[in-house]
Amino acid sequence: YIVHKVVDRLKPEKPSNFEEQSFTNQVNYHEKELRRILKGTSASKILNLSERHRLQRYGVLIRKGRGKYVRWMVSERARDILEA
Repeated sequence: YIVHKVVDRLKPEKPSNFEEQSFTNQVNYHEKELRRILKGTSASKILNLSERHRLQRYGVLIRKGRGKYVRWMVSERARDILEA
């Protein structure tokens, strides 16, 4: 619980240009997995924890639900890049 609070504080307010670039790179790097997620397999099954955290930090994956019923969704931003 405490860890979550610290992590929230570390999150940048707004993506800078560099982060935008980095966001695109993250999407490209994980494109295959993300496409699979777009087709409907849950992200939880596909990505290992550290990758999931990294993608979440860049706003590629979004948590939906809580507790046992958390699902990982691909953000609109990532979806746009993938479907472009």
